[in-house]
Amino acid sequence: MVSTVEKLLARNSEYAKSHTRFPTFAEFAASGLPAPRTVILTCSDPRCIPEKFFQLNLGEALVIRNLGGYAENALPTILGADTFVHFTEILVVKHTDCGGLIIRNANVKDGLKKLAPHSHEAIEDMRFGEITTSLEENAERDVASRKASEFLRTELKERVFGFVYDLETGRVEPTAGKA
Repeated sequence: MVSTVEKLLARNSEYAKSHTRFPTFAEFAASGLPAPRTVILTCSDPRCIPEKFFQLNLGEALVIRNLGGYAENALPTILGADTFVHFTEILVVKHTDCGGLIIRNANVKDGLKKLAPHSHEAIEDMRFGEITTSLEENAERDVASRKASEFLRTELKERVFGFVYDLETGRVEPTAGKA
């Protein structure tokens, strides 16, 4: 039986045969190609692919994925990349039929405490993408938390927007904050 890793490596081998080299960051800057100015924060669900539903081009956006598209977990990545890219906007994109609507932080924490009984304090500080409100409300909460962050530049805080992607229709709709 062929493992998933073996399948993926075989696919990569085929891909590499026609791969076109990507420019380095220095080459990107020297060529005048635009650096990504937009952050798209979304869920790690493999059905939620901003590169497809926004038809993104190379370098157009930095896509960050995590369970439930949870903004707090993405903050270090945004801040680190913003130091040299200087983003102009952040899109928080939730999606229909998200696993975050099912996952409960308490259940995950209970399992982890059994696995790592001496790490209760660290486990209590963790969040796992739980969504207990509507997707729109959840996106707006994440938008509000980014806008309230002391770590984001003022001009970036002013351009944080929430959206919900409908897996069935392919449409992305702005939440109450409107883009």
